[in-house]
This record gives sequence, structure tokens and C-alpha cells, in this order.
Amino acid sequence: CMRFYERQFDTRNGVNKDIIVRFEHLLNEYFEGDAPQNQGLPSVKYFADKVFLSANYFGDMVRKQTGKTVSEYIQDKMIELAKEQLMSSNKTMSQIAYEIGFQYPQHLSRMFKRIVGMTPNQFRLTGYCRCFHCVTFPANQHHPQQNHQQTGKLNKGNLLISKRYS
Repeated sequence: CMRFYERQFDTRNGVNKDIIVRFEHLLNEYFEGDAPQNQGLPSVKYFADKVFLSANYFGDMVRKQTGKTVSEYIQDKMIELAKEQLMSSNKTMSQIAYEIGFQYPQHLSRMFKRIVGMTPNQFRLTGYCRCFHCVTFPANQHHPQQNHQQTGKLNKGNLLISKRYS
């Protein structure tokens, strides 16, 4: 029975990829709107319902396709949003946490430190860039890229921001 359950993820690969794309789109839509402030943090069940699957099947399918759980996907999106806000605004961590949908700001701070390897304030003060190398390696292994040192600026997407020193 378990063999057939696992096999369906391989035989429905194309359909499953479409569901992953839809999930990513729904995840972006959720955080672009006012849903986080009104509904709080999204759940696996919320997205499973949106793609018309049970939460368990949806979770298994996402993990099989991506190697990540749905919760990890959601957390990664929240961390990405927090990083963008930390680097592009002067909002407090509490303001950012409430905007993302956290009821208690310290929950975002704890999750941020666990995933990124530094506190949100440390991240803001160090001014890390978002180049491939900087995103790929943990914060404590950040490299001094030559183009960063030559310009004295860090590339944040399409924005150039000055590096902040504490």
C-alpha cells in the first residue's frame, strides 16, 4: 500500500510541478496582500485547501518534489520578507513581525536567528548582500567579495545600498 502511495508522486510529476508553481504563487499573493495582518500566519491546511488537496497529501507531495516541507517553504518566504524589510526600511522588528503575520514579534526573531544564524538587528547592522554566495553560505562564513570591497556598496536586488558599519 505504501509503495503505491509513494509511486504516485513519481507518475504524476508534471501535475505535481504545476501544483508547486500554484503554491508558490499563492504564497506570494498571501504575503503581498493584507492577509497576514488579518489572518495571521498561513498554515499547511490553508494552502492545501487552495489547491484542493488534503493537508497530508499536499505536504507529502511538496516534500517529494522539493525536498522541503510546506512549513519550511512558508518560513523561507517569511525570512525573505523580513530580510527585505530590514535592509530597505527603518521599521522596527516588531513592525515587520506584525506585518508578516506574527502575533508575537519574538517568535520571528527566534526563527530568524535559527535560520539565518544571526539576530535581525545583527543582520541589519552588517548589511549583508543577497548575491548567490552570500545567500548560500551562513552568515559566519561571509566572504569579502572583491566587487563589494571596490565599490563599498552591496547589491540588494536592483538597489545599491551602502554598507553599514557598527
